[in-house]
Amino acid sequence: MQLNKELAAVFGDVSPTLFYEFPTLRAVAGHLATDHAPKARVWTGTTGITDEPSRPAAAVTASRAPAPAPPRPRAASPSRSSA
Repeated sequence: MQLNKELAAVFGDVSPTLFYEFPTLRAVAGHLATDHAPKARVWTGTTGITDEPSRPAAAVTASRAPAPAPPRPRAASPSRSSA
């Protein structure tokens, strides 16, 4: 109940069942970021940072995937000695 009051101070009218409707913090954050985007940007201090449209988390994760490792050098072949 206290967290709902804290969120209501920032976002205005927050459903008393918010944490039942969105049972994980990720789901609550997604709801606030989507349905209350302008207030969420002000609250988090991210206003005016980018005009890039939001992308699903999977797309962001994929775009930040590490680059493939460079190829390894080949081991030197054993030299043949003639007898």
